[in-house]
Amino acid sequence: MFHLDCYRLRDAEEAADLDWESLLSEGDAVLIEWPERAGAWVPEPTMRFRLGHLDDPGRRSLEAD
Repeated sequence: MFHLDCYRLRDAEEAADLDWESLLSEGDAVLIEWPERAGAWVPEPTMRFRLGHLDDPGRRSLEAD
């Protein structure tokens, strides 16, 4: 599994340096945070997850599309 956090990308062109072809050719899961910052470099998702905060600070929610 690979994890990419695109939060610090200043623009989508910086995403070109992330070597998408190698990551995707491995066949492993690729989890991408802040995918909108990578623009068109991000492949179509096969599954989308949304993490959220709950009232209890020790718990989180997880939704899958």
